Amino acid sequence: MILRYLDLNLLHVFDAVSRTGSNIKAAEELNLTQSAASNAICRLREHLGDRRKIIVVAAVFGSFAILLTDGGQSFAHLIFTRMGVAADESGSVAPALSVISDLYPQDKRVGAMAIFAAGNNLGVLLAFLTGGVVCQLYGWRAAFICAGVPGLVLAHWRFHISLVFGAYGTTGVC
Repeated sequence: MILRYLDLNLLHVFDAVSRTGSNIKAAEELNLTQSAASNAICRLREHLGDRRKIIVVAAVFGSFAILLTDGGQSFAHLIFTRMGVAADESGSVAPALSVISDLYPQDKRVGAMAIFAAGNNLGVLLAFLTGGVVCQLYGWRAAFICAGVPGLVLAHWRFHISLVFGAYGTTGVC
């Protein structure tokens, strides 16, 4: 990625999309058409590279933020580490939905996205169950360590798989 060739207007459009949460609202805010805003986001994605890499980087960032939460000495420290977890979620959900929409045909896409959304609820259920047990036995700091380590392990595994087997399944369309 060479930043010298990056069109800074793409970042302006990305900022509007991330603030409003919608391409349509961002396009209205910037006095663009929806297709022009989508095209700008597509060009930014092409410049940054594979969406799967973005998901892995966001997961690593979030896992480190969770691990740093166990060292919290003040309320401000806890707020900043939880903001890191929020950055992980915002950086991984949108690219994951984009990957799902590329991998599945239109008639099966709703089911795939429903399974993806259900995974979040399943994760919260497991976090409450295991986090409560670990917190009761070892303390709240150990619960955050147990929550952060799996993300780092999975990110390492995903990175290793892509090195051994190469990139898989790119469609070449935005």
